[in-house]
Order: sequence, then C-alpha cells, then structure tokens
Amino acid sequence: MTTPDTIDALCALPCFRDVPRTAVSALAEACTIRDFSTRDEVIAQGTATDAAYLVVDGMLEVSVQARRSYHHIATISPGEVVGESALFILGVQRNATVLAHKPTRCLEIRSATLRNLAGNRAVMALELYLVAALSRRIRNTNLEIQGAWKQIHPDHFPEEILPDEGPRTFAGRLKAMFSGRRGDQ
Repeated sequence: MTTPDTIDALCALPCFRDVPRTAVSALAEACTIRDFSTRDEVIAQGTATDAAYLVVDGMLEVSVQARRSYHHIATISPGEVVGESALFILGVQRNATVLAHKPTRCLEIRSATLRNLAGNRAVMALELYLVAALSRRIRNTNLEIQGAWKQIHPDHFPEEILPDEGPRTFAGRLKAMFSGRRGDQ
C-alpha cells in the first residue's frame, strides 16, 4: 500500500501538478514504490529492460562503463524518469548503469501497468512528459553530434553547403558526414 506521504510527493512533481489526486493514487497503487540507499544499483548496464523509474525524491546517477572505468552521463532528479526504454521495448540491453546518489524513492513503472491504466489522467500526464523528455534528449544529442562534427571537420561543416546543393536538413548533414559527401543528395 502506498502511503499518503508518497502520494503527496508524487502530486508535487511537475508532471502531476494538474492531475487529480485520485488518478495519481491509482497509478501509485498499480506500481511498486522502491527505496534505494546511497550507491544501491537501480539499473545495471547490459541487463534486460523490464521497468522504468520515476524519481519521487532523492537523486540517481547515470554512468556508462567503458573498459574498466565508468563515465558520468547524467544526474536524475525528482520528477525525472530513467530507464524509459523499458516502457516501449522489453528485453533489450540497458545502455547505462544507474546508482542511487543519495537515499532515493522511486515509482517502478512497467509497460503493462501503463496499458492497464490507459485513460488514467496520471498515466496520460506521464506519457506526455515522456514524449517531451525524449524530444529534448534527441535534440541535445543532435546538437552534440553537430558540435563533434564541427570540431572534427571545421572546414567542411555541411552548413556551408551552397543552397543549390540541396536542403540543409540535419538528416542530410548526418548522411553527408557518414558518407564523406557534402550534401543531402
């Protein structure tokens, strides 16, 4: 059973601020509340996807292992979701390791729960939040790719393409970058 304090904390999160308490409570009751101590592993890189985690309070740290060292990728704060690929594709390998940076409480969300609660306003708010978050991540990744391309090839950045050589879309610039061409043909 979910405690009133947990429901209060969930209702205070930006994604649920305009959602009726009864809808948030129904979502919380259908999910598992997980408490993690500092340095507890929430997600292990390479394991199969099974659940996503909405941080209710506390903080998580995301890192990627390369060879024998870990590289910090992100910090996940209250109101943010980590491991969201599990809501869309089950059984693929996790891309990163997630540890509790300090004592953290999360709502463990499974794709079946979202399907079973279709129409619940809290689920709809969470899905809208996820779409926005994924859009921001894609945009940031695109900007990082562009920045890396500029650093590697400062004299050949595709934005310098003349207008008659084709549209300057990001997809076209990526294609040019990986094919060695200068254009969107």
